[in-house]
Amino acid sequence: MNHKKKQIIEAAQSLFIKKGFTSTSIQDILDVASISKGTFYNHFTSKNECLIELLQLIREEIVYERKLLATSKEASDKTVFIKQIAVRFHIDKKHNLLALFSSLPTPSTEDDELHIYINTQYLQEIVWIADRLTSIYGEFIKKHAFDYAVSFLGNLHFTSKVMYDVKPRALNVETIINFSISQLDKIIHTHSDDKPILFQTEYFHPYLEKPEGSLKEFKLEMKQILKSLEQQIDHTNEPKAKHFIDFLYEELETEESRMFLLESVIQSLIHAVEGTDNERNARHLLTLLSYMEMEKQT
Repeated sequence: MNHKKKQIIEAAQSLFIKKGFTSTSIQDILDVASISKGTFYNHFTSKNECLIELLQLIREEIVYERKLLATSKEASDKTVFIKQIAVRFHIDKKHNLLALFSSLPTPSTEDDELHIYINTQYLQEIVWIADRLTSIYGEFIKKHAFDYAVSFLGNLHFTSKVMYDVKPRALNVETIINFSISQLDKIIHTHSDDKPILFQTEYFHPYLEKPEGSLKEFKLEMKQILKSLEQQIDHTNEPKAKHFIDFLYEELETEESRMFLLESVIQSLIHAVEGTDNERNARHLLTLLSYMEMEKQT
């Protein structure tokens, strides 16, 4: 992400939280970011699009942190899932999303792009939880996985709200997630294939994250990002980054790229450029790698 775009998003985020999304004008964003109207419209067509970009950045942060937690761990490890769920709570709090969402207007039309995006993210979270629950409890729950995901998420959100209302200082995210998991354990303990299914798998097909592209195309995009990073990094302040980029490029050139090595080195690269304008591009490499893994499994 270039410096100007980052500047706009940061200004917009601070204003959306301080003044509310509806009360913030594009002129307010221009003033805080110290940019011209033309610069804003070079990057965004509207205030809605600016917020969508901000939410996408936050989502990528969540995906990255969750993937980091799962590295070298068994997919069935329940403690990893608890930490992964907690990631969303912590990152939402970090970015003050509750205040931001509470200031959003109600949808004016059924095709309101902002609300469609937010709703899609929410439903994709249910898809992710259903998949993780299947990994934890086993394939035998797969037909009912969305029922269990909705039950878990509903319990988690309502328990969090009630705890916040009655004793906010006692609110501990991990404790509440553990409680919700223990409730789900009891439900799954009585699991039977004969149980009726409310949320059919096909209901969520539109929200499955199916990357468009081939293995070759994902590799090509990763190489293009690496070339861009090589041109932009400060070799004096980020000497290790060049080494990581060279290794990744060479590994991607091989016929059978070693996924576990690519993941490890990409994470090292992300740490090397952390806090710079190159961090988002480096993180996107991890997203592309997950697309490559999906493509290999099909």
